Amino acid sequence: MKDHKYAGFNPPLKLAMHPQFGKLVAGERGVYPINVEISPSGICTASCSFCLVAGTMIAAEGVSGIPIEQVRVGQCVLTRKGWRQVIQAGETKRVTEVLSVLFSSGSIVTGTPDHLVWTDNRGWISLGELQVQDTVQCCVETAMSWDGKAPTSWPIQFVKRTFDDPIPVYDIAVEDAHEFFANGILVHNCFYANTGELGSHRKVFLDTIKTAELLSEMASLGVKSVSWTGGGDPSLHPEIGTLVDSAAIDDLKQGMFTNALAKIRFNPTLLDWVRVTMTDKPFNLENIRQLRQCKTLGFAFNWSGSQDEDYLKQTLDVAYAVKADYVQVRPALKFHGQTVDIEPPAFDDPMMQVTGYKFDEAKHKHGYADCVAYHLVPFVWEDGNVDVCSYMRKYPGYTLGNVYQDSFKAIMDRAPQSVPVLDSCQVCCRLHEANKYVHQARSVPDADFP
Repeated sequence: MKDHKYAGFNPPLKLAMHPQFGKLVAGERGVYPINVEISPSGICTASCSFCLVAGTMIAAEGVSGIPIEQVRVGQCVLTRKGWRQVIQAGETKRVTEVLSVLFSSGSIVTGTPDHLVWTDNRGWISLGELQVQDTVQCCVETAMSWDGKAPTSWPIQFVKRTFDDPIPVYDIAVEDAHEFFANGILVHNCFYANTGELGSHRKVFLDTIKTAELLSEMASLGVKSVSWTGGGDPSLHPEIGTLVDSAAIDDLKQGMFTNALAKIRFNPTLLDWVRVTMTDKPFNLENIRQLRQCKTLGFAFNWSGSQDEDYLKQTLDVAYAVKADYVQVRPALKFHGQTVDIEPPAFDDPMMQVTGYKFDEAKHKHGYADCVAYHLVPFVWEDGNVDVCSYMRKYPGYTLGNVYQDSFKAIMDRAPQSVPVLDSCQVCCRLHEANKYVHQARSVPDADFP
């Protein structure tokens, strides 16, 4: 069983040899990234149905509440704009994993981790991205009305629930307001799975011309590579082919995380690597075979335990069928800084590459107080925000700037030297290895020569 090599650079050797790493260890200013993660598209093709479990009570007109699975088209539900009509309702899909969030008001919302909840401090945020510092809006069930002065609440506990047999989940679409109250908590209506409209929840894309300018500026600063990621699926940017061409013109190495469900509209030969991600839909073999033209083709598999063995073996069969280079097996991480103690698969396969260090380090908290590695690998969102990482989206103090308002150089020049590692920060995140090596290098004592 081979241990997986980190895409882009292989810490600690290549990272430690890079001059920007040395500047970061020394605490110097003017540190510019080695790699930049870019989310060019806010829409996706799978895994984002934004759904709630049966029994979730919806604030509806004329009743004290109605289970979401019983909501019908034509009924009116409560929104901040008053009562608004439901225009779509029903089961969206079946899942084996949901997230339950307990709020200080006593309400519990259970649904897919990507279902959006309104927060006063950060706007629309997914269940999986909520932090204990976020403030959500509630409705008073006895009044069943909206006067613009809703009580507030905040999340206090997060529990991931898994099921052996898939359970149905539901959503509704609300005219005009596009929101409703679920178990008294204001949530977004993101129903699109049965409407035939792809990714209607967040149609935001990085501007093509702005992105081309951004890539050229990054190259001039010494950035070596970009990772097209999400956000949504990067392949769904309407001009993703132009973006890939632009990066190649600027001599940037590039890779892409994609579920490969959408038509391939870029030149795979320009990519150093492509990693196919898991969804709730079957793999598109025709598309993946086109992606085989890249230098290194792999699959990313989030392993939860022995219950995933059959699915992993099916993924390995697909990998062999498309002549992939590897299937990366990594632990399925929990949310909000929770550690996981998962053992790697008990069987071996020549195609399988296990990220052993992730299985080990996912069992522990970070072990350092400050995050600095975003200077080496920042994250650019489809709305132009440059963030410390993808996990702290819209969190105060973790957005460095916006490329529509400032140059990338100006954003990185004024970036704080570090940000705190919160208890709710994702364990074993993409920045963890770089952070770890920076802190280790800083802790090496000076040699005491006679």
